[in-house]
Amino acid sequence: DLRHLDLSFRYVGPKAARRLAEPKFASLARLDLRACGLTDPVLKSLATSDALRDLIQLDLAYNMLADGAEILADRAVLPRLA
Repeated sequence: DLRHLDLSFRYVGPKAARRLAEPKFASLARLDLRACGLTDPVLKSLATSDALRDLIQLDLAYNMLADGAEILADRAVLPRLA
């Protein structure tokens, strides 16, 4: 099973976010999305995905997020996130 995925410095838009939210990525524990051009709506779709609920590490550095911390502040969204 895929446990760690590093997509840093690659664009992750709405289409890619939908792909990452698919059940085949449910085994991910670590997801690196540094400098991927993420926006708040894309982050929200990722954070609320059932497939990514078991993430323990999510790197969002260097993205265009205004409300990213607010989205992730809800512990019910990604309960295992460190």
